Formats: sequence, structure tokens, C-alpha cells
Amino acid sequence: MSTDWMSRARCAAEDIEAELFFPRTEANLRQVREAREVCLSCPVLALCREWALAEPPSLDGIWGGLTHTERRRCRRQEARTAAQAA
Repeated sequence: MSTDWMSRARCAAEDIEAELFFPRTEANLRQVREAREVCLSCPVLALCREWALAEPPSLDGIWGGLTHTERRRCRRQEARTAAQAA
């Protein structure tokens, strides 16, 4: 998948600290919430989420508005749905 969209991402703006998207733990709810607020106003949110779900499960940080744990949960749900459809 192309990553051309990354330059148009809201998080790429100069006034956004990259560290916001990499909380030390997912338990830092304030930081996760603030990062999500940026994601929700992003013009490439869907592309970012699609890319993040296609990346290796070890990808850290908040991508597409989802934490590592949420992306893992989405992948498991997709796998269950695919298995049920087969």
C-alpha cells in the first residue's frame, strides 16, 4: 500500500508533537484521547487506519485513531468474520 497520504495527515502538521501518538502505555488515557482527537479531524484517517491494520501487529503507537490493542482486536475480528464466511 502506498504511503503518499502520510504527508497530508493531520499528525504531520508542524504544530503536532509526534510523541503524542506514542504513549508509554495505553493506560495513559489522556494522551490516547488527545491523539484520537487529532485523528478524528484528519483528512486521511481511513487510509491511515487501513495501512495500520495491514502493517505487522508489532507496530507501536496510535495509527488511524486506534491503539495497538485495538488494532489487534480488529484483526482478530476480521479473521473470525473471514473464517465464518468460508
